[in-house]
Amino acid sequence: MYILFDPNTNDYVCRASNGGYNICKGISQSALFSTEKGALNILNNGGIPKLISSKHTFKPTRVTTKSGKAYKIINPAEPAPIKAFDFSAPKEIRKAANYLGRVMEDAAGLSLSIANMDREISDIQHYIETKPLNAAQRSHIFKIYREKLAERRLYKNLQDITSTMENAHISEKNLKNIVHSVDGLDTKTYSPRSAFGEILFGVKKVEE
Repeated sequence: MYILFDPNTNDYVCRASNGGYNICKGISQSALFSTEKGALNILNNGGIPKLISSKHTFKPTRVTTKSGKAYKIINPAEPAPIKAFDFSAPKEIRKAANYLGRVMEDAAGLSLSIANMDREISDIQHYIETKPLNAAQRSHIFKIYREKLAERRLYKNLQDITSTMENAHISEKNLKNIVHSVDGLDTKTYSPRSAFGEILFGVKKVEE
């Protein structure tokens, strides 16, 4: 995030109550801009009253934020913070690919399961329609009916998910390829590129 700051006067550009811009002394009151270009646009296109801009040398300045407000000016000499990578990713990706692979493997039987469930539900509906039932029997059969409908919904939800995966070309074969690729990271070997490398490693070099 960026602010407009005058290092000579320690003044900041902030939002005015009328929706325009004014100056303030506290960094937390500064108007925030998502890009340096956005800050420059306000500075160069008359967004700041001339009475203020004529007496200041505002510069787009990168800042850290806290609770949605400017918090601290980032020293340009400081290197950009290093992104924290998740080095457990290969393990988690393998776990996810294995799980999704099992889901896709089971997908073939979903249509058959739903068809069987539809037949059971049809039997229950016809039983309700044709049989004279007392209150206790009606309560019992409607409980079974609701349970069957809920179970069918679970099958249908899973079928919708696997259908979406198939449309995105997430197949059982592709998932196995992902697992194979991740597994290969632990057994990855280096092939020498030179005759000297052949002596060091005791294997033939890669022909380029």
